[in-house]
Amino acid sequence: MRKTIRGLLRNDFIKGSALLTTTTLIANVLNYFFNVLAARALGPTGFGEITAMLSYTVVLSIPMSVMSLAVINKIGSKGENAARFAAALQDWFFSKVRKWWFLFIPLAIIIPFVPRLTNLSPVVGYALIPYVVLIFVGAFYGSVLQGLLLFFWISLINIITSSLKLSGGILVLTAGGGIGTVIAFLLLSAIIPFVSSYIILKRRQTHKIHLTDKLNKRLTHALLNRYVITTFFSILAITLLNNLDIIFVKKFFSPESAGIYSSWSLFAKIILYFTGPLSLVSFIFFSDTTSKKSHERILTFSLGILTIIGIVSYIFYRYFSLFAIHILFGNKFDAVSPYMGSASMFGTFYTTITFVNNYFLAKSSNYSLMLCVLIPIYLYLVVTVPRTLGSLISLNVYFSLGVLVLYLVAYGHMFFYNGANGKKKV
Repeated sequence: MRKTIRGLLRNDFIKGSALLTTTTLIANVLNYFFNVLAARALGPTGFGEITAMLSYTVVLSIPMSVMSLAVINKIGSKGENAARFAAALQDWFFSKVRKWWFLFIPLAIIIPFVPRLTNLSPVVGYALIPYVVLIFVGAFYGSVLQGLLLFFWISLINIITSSLKLSGGILVLTAGGGIGTVIAFLLLSAIIPFVSSYIILKRRQTHKIHLTDKLNKRLTHALLNRYVITTFFSILAITLLNNLDIIFVKKFFSPESAGIYSSWSLFAKIILYFTGPLSLVSFIFFSDTTSKKSHERILTFSLGILTIIGIVSYIFYRYFSLFAIHILFGNKFDAVSPYMGSASMFGTFYTTITFVNNYFLAKSSNYSLMLCVLIPIYLYLVVTVPRTLGSLISLNVYFSLGVLVLYLVAYGHMFFYNGANGKKKV
């Protein structure tokens, strides 16, 4: 037993995964405190601007997130040739950028109209598209680092990026400067991953593998296969459930209301921030066929833990709402107090949905598309419910609860009828 434990502790993948999980948790905490400091410094109106910008970025970056999965998979499959393939892949990426450069023209043309289209202030609206483009390029390089299992560098870049965001919040809170300072640090935090990754890969560069037309076709096939397409729509649905409402509120509600709603959403996301790394590790674990027999036990145990977290957070939010608001945001956000219990419920439901959805994705189950089918209903309800914060918050809680019930029913169907080995259980 001791030899097994020692062997696991010496395993580079295990050590790298532990490092990445720890630093991702730290980065999430830093990002959370960036939001808190930005809210304190800018008030509800300014905080609503920042939250809406980040929500737009998350939604628009989904294609790159899915492409990253294909890049990681292709590099990892090359074994000893991984470094050479990664070097060639960078050339392939920039060849595609050079080939399709003209697509940047409409993006540049759209920039002056972004504030009007999104209801963002000019300084935030003008920065949105450049920020998304930087995130896009940085995500590609990040996926190359992950494919090469360079966990230390990935972790370091994550910490630096989050620290830069936090520095912007600290600077605005202590020295002033307004929302423009926060945006400047956000743009800087998006540049650093791209530049750092480029330098790291350049120093490790070796002889390249020539990407023949056959390999180009394989890479294209990797991006268009059934699993990647399923993953894209599944992640899109999960992301929209957590960001569509913020975008809607920013567009159609008053700036003050948008800021209050953003603070409610951030309280709901506390659970997701702290359990996010575990969700990522669970996806890797559920994808591992060697531990298939323990998948259901781990999922059931995790659901129990999330239930306990939900109950504890509800009690704290419900009975100590003003204390939590004043500690994190200050009294400018007191208007969110009546909705704090709902924040706990939505955060718990959403986190659990994400966790179970990862299980379905790892199992290549069509159930991972369930939320994608339901999202149009959610969009319709968001648009048609009375335009009050209470109505929209109630919609989020009841809709996420309904989705969670359907997910648990689907999981029960998989467990009792398909079983761990894909065979019907009696």
